[in-house]
Amino acid sequence: MFNEEHAFQREVLDRASRQGLRSRLHVVPFVNDVGRALRALDVVLHTSLKPEPFGRVIVEAMASGIPVVAARAGGVPEILEDGVDGLLVCPGDADDYARAVLKLEGSPEGRSGMVRAATRKVDQRFRVDRVASEWSGLFESSFR
Repeated sequence: MFNEEHAFQREVLDRASRQGLRSRLHVVPFVNDVGRALRALDVVLHTSLKPEPFGRVIVEAMASGIPVVAARAGGVPEILEDGVDGLLVCPGDADDYARAVLKLEGSPEGRSGMVRAATRKVDQRFRVDRVASEWSGLFESSFR
């Protein structure tokens, strides 16, 4: 976590407490076995305050069948389609994150549909063989 994100983390945890969700919210530090860590989660909150060009952890969560709530910034909206395969929220808006988590909790059918759409998207767009093929084609066309 970047230093400037500590205050935001505290704010998210405080708001989760006020919503009665604090006991269900866990901040996960760096781990070596990402797959195991993801499978233990109910939802991934991607709370980056800096627009990311590509959020790999978002795709990893999607591939693992974990719903994702992420900031609508940088390349994230190119990965997630709001309400279809994840939820997009305003960057840094803890209330928006809380509303998104409550939305997932309140709609098991909607959550299941998002997870199915997300795993389909990962299979269609982010498989290693597909990405490698596209990069290979890009390199080949660039050096002709």
